[in-house]
Amino acid sequence: MANMNRADMINSLALAMGVNAPKQYDTNRYDTHTGTIYCNDRPVTDDTVKKAIHYFEALKARYEKSDAAEIRTVSTYYDVAIAALWAVQDKKTLETGKKLAM
Repeated sequence: MANMNRADMINSLALAMGVNAPKQYDTNRYDTHTGTIYCNDRPVTDDTVKKAIHYFEALKARYEKSDAAEIRTVSTYYDVAIAALWAVQDKKTLETGKKLAM
């Protein structure tokens, strides 16, 4: 038998039993020619990115105030999301010359 990982085996069994193939999320991408982010093959507007950044900043601020170390760690996850969104926007600004207005 071919070397198969666990997920492939489960998906093969599911297909054999008539279950549809799991959705692939490879439709998330950044188009460097247009400076557009695509999520599930739909373009993400600058307005949506702004709202996402504000959302993550608000959650980060709420979790940073906690005394519990585990909860403060969650604010670090929001830092990562914010940094990723800004990194994509910075790349877009470099490539298109359009800066995200907050």
